[in-house]
Amino acid sequence: MHRNASAELVIRRLNTYYDIPQLIEEELQTIRHAEEQRSQISLRSPTVNGLPGGKGQHSDRTASQALSSTTQYYDDEIIACQKRIAALRSDRDWCTAALASLSRADRRIVELAYLGPKDPQARRDWLQRPTWYSIAADMGMSISQVTTRANRIIAALADHLDQTTLSFKNL
Repeated sequence: MHRNASAELVIRRLNTYYDIPQLIEEELQTIRHAEEQRSQISLRSPTVNGLPGGKGQHSDRTASQALSSTTQYYDDEIIACQKRIAALRSDRDWCTAALASLSRADRRIVELAYLGPKDPQARRDWLQRPTWYSIAADMGMSISQVTTRANRIIAALADHLDQTTLSFKNL
């Protein structure tokens, strides 16, 4: 089945919903590592002997520039991680609101078809989503009923992609 870009984005968000806490933790670990590495970079003591460069500046400008670009690399990496964390939190908040708006049966279809198991160990073993046949059997519906309903759910959620959600946990 061919889906539009909005529907694909909804499915991508739903597929990663249970992985978001782990992804955020990985980004935080990257930030901690970058901060640790950046703090280990230090310049030699400034040479203040009247040589070119003047008082309080390093006599070796090349070394100063090389080290400053390295610290800039870590600063850029930290900023990029913070942006990815913000995007992950936004996706999590959007999914939470979207899932809360669904009926119990619709949520169950979404859980079976797109979310997968909550348990991290079970998620590692969840290599592909179940077949529509098994989802239909679990729901007590026909395959066509389940797929039609799932497509309607995704289309409805795609219509609400532009909605902004606020998380009061992070304020």
